[in-house]
Parts: sequence; C-alpha cells; structure tokens
Amino acid sequence: LFRCPAEGTFPAVKAFVRSGRHEDYICITPSNNYLKGLNTRLRKKAGGIQLRMIRLVSPDGNVSVLLTNLLNKARFPKEQIIELYFRRWAVEDHYRSEKVTLEVEQFHGKTPNSIRQELFAVVIMSVIARTLMVITSNLEGPKGAEFQFKNAIMTLAAEAAVLVPDDPQRAVEIFTEILYGISRIRYYRPKSVRPSQPRVTKRPPNKWCSSRREKLNNA
Repeated sequence: LFRCPAEGTFPAVKAFVRSGRHEDYICITPSNNYLKGLNTRLRKKAGGIQLRMIRLVSPDGNVSVLLTNLLNKARFPKEQIIELYFRRWAVEDHYRSEKVTLEVEQFHGKTPNSIRQELFAVVIMSVIARTLMVITSNLEGPKGAEFQFKNAIMTLAAEAAVLVPDDPQRAVEIFTEILYGISRIRYYRPKSVRPSQPRVTKRPPNKWCSSRREKLNNA
C-alpha cells in the first residue's frame, strides 16, 4: 500500500483522477529499463502487476491515489484501506522521530549487546516521552496546542539520571519540573491553509531525468 500523487505520475493514474471514480484497477507493465537488467529467463517471466486504485481526498482537499495489491473489494473495503494508510502514516512518522530526533541509526557501541541496549533505550525513552506529553496535555495543554517530541526527549534526558532519587518527595518535584519543561514549547497548527512550498533544487538539471519524465508523460 502506497500513496501516489495525482500529477506527475502514471498516465493511467492521471486518467483515473480525471474520471472522478472512487475505485478502479490498473495493470503496470515492466519498463524497458527494468527489462534490460534481466536475463532472458527472468525477462520472459516478468509480467504486469495488477493494482487497485483508490481515490484519497485529504482534509485540506488535495486529491491523491492509493495503490494496493489488496484487490478483493468485498474482503478489503476502500474505507478500511484508507484507515490503514493513515494508521501506517502514524507509524512512519514515529520512525522518522526515531531516526531524526533520537538518531537511532548512530550507534555508540561496537558489540551486538551494546547495540541492542541502545535500541531498547531508544524505545523506552520514546514511550516515556510520549506518555509525559499526554500527561502534560491533560494538565496544562490548551485546545489546539501540540507539544514537541524533541523538546520532551531533551527535557527527559536532562532529568532522567535523577528521576529516581531516594527521597520520594524529591522524585515528585523532578517529575513536576519535567512536565513544566515539556509544556514550555507548544505548537499551534495554522488556522488557514498555507500555500504549498514545492522543493526546489539548485543543482544543474539532469538531462537523463528530464528525458525519462518526458517519456513517462507521453507513455
């Protein structure tokens, strides 16, 4: 299951978007460039891939298309597939936080056990930080405000070593300080839709990519 933009994609997907239908099927055949990298035996076995197309309208009104190999409409209704996509997106956003904020791919240890320890530490810190974000939101968070995961991690990391002192009263004070530190930085989503900012590269244009894009549009 993956999402495909409405523009700059397969001609069949563009035609599906223009048709206004909510569901349809598509057969994607291997490209010539893909077939060139195969030997004769694999080239004969290479066939088209049948996919199911589902129209997806985001809350801001943008239209995109979900492509999936779950072809049975009765067993996999489009509503469940759309829900599955948004649930998967939340998981991918969590992976992004682990890679960017927690730098899970930068290991400090050299042995298998030390790497396992770092991976478990990342998971534990992530769960504790998000739990504290929920607690902070219930106590101090106004409606519409979101607390930053990065700030929660940094606040927790600064106090984690002294979070379990011998004095229970001191532990409560430290816990309160952590919640206050998390509540200091808040994010409010814009009330109006902001114009999209397309990615712009300043590198010289690649003639091979331009040629491929032109062939794809004319296919």
